[in-house]
Amino acid sequence: MKYTVEWCEVKKTGEKNGRQWKMTSMTLKDEAGVVTDEVTTFDPVMPGITIEGTIELNGQYKNFKSTPVTSKQGGNSAFKGQQIEKAQAKTAEYVAVAQGRKEEGIKMSGAQRDAVLIVTTLLNNKFYTELSVPEIKNVITEWRNWFLSDDFEQHPPF
Repeated sequence: MKYTVEWCEVKKTGEKNGRQWKMTSMTLKDEAGVVTDEVTTFDPVMPGITIEGTIELNGQYKNFKSTPVTSKQGGNSAFKGQQIEKAQAKTAEYVAVAQGRKEEGIKMSGAQRDAVLIVTTLLNNKFYTELSVPEIKNVITEWRNWFLSDDFEQHPPF
């Protein structure tokens, strides 16, 4: 059941096995509007928050046993949830862009390598006769561009 903390006060504090603890007395209001006073808990609470759990009677004491903590009253959790969703979407977008660039880089380096290998082989076999350095660069660039073109992807030469 969900309760709203109407009032709370720390009654006792202590330390056990190196851990600090606080026992809090609080007034809770349930969803039906029923108010219960002097309920104790060891969970951190503050007035105005909504908590979920059960009130267990133990003799004269009323102890609150919580289920996972829910949002603060006023919609802060919804706002935080929206911020988290936006951040996750932005991260996914950045990852997609980075992977696209990685694929482009791999494709470019492979095309450049293959162009250099082809031109080197043709130069060694005297296919190209006496090319100057700028001409060799142009031939390499032509081969590289061909490897990157749609024509190459649709009709490989092999």
